[in-house]
Amino acid sequence: MLVITLMALCAVTTAALAFTMRLRARSEEERVRLEDLLASKAEELARASEELGEFASAVSHDLAEPVIVMRRYAEILKESSGDVLDADSQRFLDAILRGGEKMQAQIDGLLSVARVGGATEPDGVVQADEAAEHVLESLKPRRIRVPAGGVGG
Repeated sequence: MLVITLMALCAVTTAALAFTMRLRARSEEERVRLEDLLASKAEELARASEELGEFASAVSHDLAEPVIVMRRYAEILKESSGDVLDADSQRFLDAILRGGEKMQAQIDGLLSVARVGGATEPDGVVQADEAAEHVLESLKPRRIRVPAGGVGG
């Protein structure tokens, strides 16, 4: 009876060992398959990231040109008009210049993301209360009064 029990124990141990080896082989195959899949996905991601960077760069350059022209014409108009323009017209020009500066900053940010492939660290410390005050001020409704003769007239 002891011999039969030992033989049965050997058979079970051999079967368990064979099962464990098959399981390890499958696990190794699965690990290799997953590593290959991961490498393939990493390559796809790198290609997509490169394409996105090229697209962002092209878009930022395309957007920057008209903003630069708009800002430059507004600067020329402001410099050449001197005291000819009334206060409202001066404010309009200042608003155009501020809007152009903001748009240029956004375009520059897009371009830096395209160059680096990710967001960059901020240039300095931002005072949250000042930033919030600035945002709230920019969101206030404004009445714009245009003289009956038009701007500057």
